[in-house]
Amino acid sequence: MIDRLDGLSGMARQLLQEATAALQRRDAATTLQRATALRALAPKHPESLRLFAAIARLQGRADDAVALLREAVAARPDDMLVLGNLAHALAERNLLDEAADLLRRCVALEPTQPAHALALAQMLERMNDAEAASRVLGELLEREPTSVPARLALARMHFMLGRTDDAVAEYRRVLADAPDTVAAWYGLSNLREPPFDARDVAAIERLHARTDLPDHARASIGFALARAYEASDRHADAWPVLVAANTTWRRRQHWDGARMSQHVRATTAAFETLPARDDDQRGTGLVFIVGLPRTGSSIVEQILAAHPDVAAGGERLDVPTIIREESERRERDFPGWVAEASDDDWARLGRSYLERIDAQRGGRRVFTDKGLLNWIYLGALQRMLPGARFVDCRRDPLETCLACYRQMFARELGFTYDIEDLARFWHDYDEAMRHWRARHGDAVLEVSHERLTAEPEPQIRRLLEFCALPFDERSLRFHESALSVRTLSADQVREPLRPNTARAHLYGAQVDRLRALLAARGD
Repeated sequence: MIDRLDGLSGMARQLLQEATAALQRRDAATTLQRATALRALAPKHPESLRLFAAIARLQGRADDAVALLREAVAARPDDMLVLGNLAHALAERNLLDEAADLLRRCVALEPTQPAHALALAQMLERMNDAEAASRVLGELLEREPTSVPARLALARMHFMLGRTDDAVAEYRRVLADAPDTVAAWYGLSNLREPPFDARDVAAIERLHARTDLPDHARASIGFALARAYEASDRHADAWPVLVAANTTWRRRQHWDGARMSQHVRATTAAFETLPARDDDQRGTGLVFIVGLPRTGSSIVEQILAAHPDVAAGGERLDVPTIIREESERRERDFPGWVAEASDDDWARLGRSYLERIDAQRGGRRVFTDKGLLNWIYLGALQRMLPGARFVDCRRDPLETCLACYRQMFARELGFTYDIEDLARFWHDYDEAMRHWRARHGDAVLEVSHERLTAEPEPQIRRLLEFCALPFDERSLRFHESALSVRTLSADQVREPLRPNTARAHLYGAQVDRLRALLAARGD
């Protein structure tokens, strides 16, 4: 076992302990005071470097945090805690390949520690490699067959890979041993056709009635119960459960709709006077798929991914990461620095994006990035990557917002848990995309989910032509693809297109408030 404090003097040990304790209680003044003193005594000790890295992350100096942790790993290459800290810091910078390599090292060094394998599987999932994650989890379950977290994670990988029966079986194994496992019920509820019978509904109702559940579990089982009611055509019962679940989870969200509206309008205004770039082909072959969740974006990406000339990037965070890093470098929030950025600056940021995707693109003519919220940065992307194209995924606004309201998302989408927030966000998005289309119309294609499902072939031909791809029959048979899908549409994209996916009419007057807010102009 590593003596973490070996090599530190008595005074240095005390300073480290006091600084760590102050950091945990968010006492910034004491933390910095003790850390400054520690730096004078032991600037290169691995535990000092870990502390300095933690402080750097809290101060928004993520690159400094990574550099400090690299030093710590060089000093202690087999220290699991240091390796894990560096992997986490790299993942925050979206450097997932290197983070996964570090976690593989942890698994190799301590194969009996399930936390390492679970962390590696999670990282592989983020990298859209569900098959590799499944193998890691399968090996873990051979050693730890009763591990509930591993079984839940494996069920999720099966779901992503379209192995619905296997996913159901894993969730059922968990529930057979632990029938109050909220995550298993919630996982089953996310299937396109939840396999619930009357006994299941009764079990979920009993769990939902408990008063001792923490907020995440209470919201999760609420969403699961609403889906169970829907599956039984009990929409009048489902709606109040949905409202309660959304209200519970909205309290945990850090979302300010008015501030978001201001940010979106400031962003479109920041690029208003900048000339469009059409003299540079940097970014040719990049296709950014944007829109709100639940608009058919996963289907659009799978249609393109089925083409042999396309590499699918999935839901990536490279764009917001690059913008955030540039904001940190300039010490100004985006879009405050847009007017000061030169053509060389935009080119540098564009090259940074291209470098990040190079390995996954693998030389393919077209690469898709399905970071849906990249519509906020469309003006910046047009400067960074003038040759890129944008697919604006659209669905009936009421159906879009209702679909969001019916879902608890794995990542933070704080606008989806309140009717007013949802409508306001839809208006922000609609206003911004109208602005971007007016400025960059040739580079933006609107794809209507309703038209796509009603007339697949002409709409798919139109999409391929926009992406400068020759027609290929495989794009019509996208549902036969074996690609993993990280989104909640993982089972939907493995079926032929269904022409009627509307649900709002099933809720009748209960969605009138949402309908009215969407009909009104955004404020």
